[in-house]
Amino acid sequence: MTCSTDYNANIKDFYNSYPYPKRAVDDIRHSAILPADIFAIDRYILQNRLSGYASLSILVAGSGTGDAAVALINQSRRLNINIELHCLDLSEKSLEILRQRVIKVDPKINIKIYCESIETFCRNCDIQFDYIDLCGVINHVEDQVEVLRKLCNILSASGGIGIMAYGEYGRYGVYPLQRAFQSISRYHDIQIDDVRLILKSLKSNHPLLRNELFADLDKSSDEEIADIFLNPRDKSFTVADLKDISKSAGLHISAFVPGFIYDPTLLLGVDGMSILEKMPEELRPELSESFLGTIRKHCFFATKNKHDTGAIDLTVPNLRFRFRNLNTIETTVESMDEKWLYLSIQYEKTRRNIKIALPGHRTDKIKQILRGDIIDEVLSTMSPQLESNQDLVVFLNKLEATGLGFVSSV
Repeated sequence: MTCSTDYNANIKDFYNSYPYPKRAVDDIRHSAILPADIFAIDRYILQNRLSGYASLSILVAGSGTGDAAVALINQSRRLNINIELHCLDLSEKSLEILRQRVIKVDPKINIKIYCESIETFCRNCDIQFDYIDLCGVINHVEDQVEVLRKLCNILSASGGIGIMAYGEYGRYGVYPLQRAFQSISRYHDIQIDDVRLILKSLKSNHPLLRNELFADLDKSSDEEIADIFLNPRDKSFTVADLKDISKSAGLHISAFVPGFIYDPTLLLGVDGMSILEKMPEELRPELSESFLGTIRKHCFFATKNKHDTGAIDLTVPNLRFRFRNLNTIETTVESMDEKWLYLSIQYEKTRRNIKIALPGHRTDKIKQILRGDIIDEVLSTMSPQLESNQDLVVFLNKLEATGLGFVSSV
């Protein structure tokens, strides 16, 4: 592990005091957490070409205690994919926890660890990365556009970034308290016990207590409480903000995930479809965010070069639908009748009942696809039953929007 003194001192000191997220060194269970999901990366960044890569070069920028690193290693081992993993963070304590966790997952893993700022790393970097993971990081940097621009410069031509950023509306009630704690800290060395005492003293009509996304704060770790209320630099974003920041940095957003929470038609239902009929497709995520008002974390993928992620090329070799959680496969298969796939999807505190029309009404063939059979092989026996392959593309796009899984070449 290399270390540098070029960092933001306040952020570094904070995460050395509260390594985040809180993890035991033997916690190596994490797999397929967004945006660090191999199938989603293949789908929304690599255009389902990952099966042709001899090795995937990955940077986890702002790696913290290692959730994304552990998830990517676990997935790559299960899928037999060779990855070159680089992890970067300001906090030595967080990186030490990451290092110990990674060794427990795979003692022979090819990983390089850097203790320095993103800006310093990018300035000295001579590597072109296929994927950069940036989870919960742009909330804590001074200049989001500049950081993303520098990361864009070290992407390969076909590369991209997976980003998780705090959502402004879903953190309703947090920021007045942050400002209060910052004021107190000028005169008092505020501790976690002080924060917990004040939180318990809030009246029931305080905005934070009316935000159900923060209903279990009394069960949260000290690290979680500190990250929410005491972080020295914390900014949240709307969908429009993230679009503007990405565009200014030279990036092209390929998808917000899971798609169903960014689709206002699911909220309005059939009766409201006419209201949105003339609304440009690209503006719908902003509407859905406003209608829901509860998105606490935005997750999206952005690429160096623009491409159409809606156009699934069914002729790509070995293309399959891949569930993020293998335990989901049979329960999904069992929720079908002759015409529809019925799903009940929850994200944070948001639950939606969704039904997806089956293409060609061939449940036996759709079950094969859901169980991971190669799509073009299934399609060769299914085509006479379909008006066009586009029916299947529409079905797969809607299934991806649930966040249960993604079309992938691996």
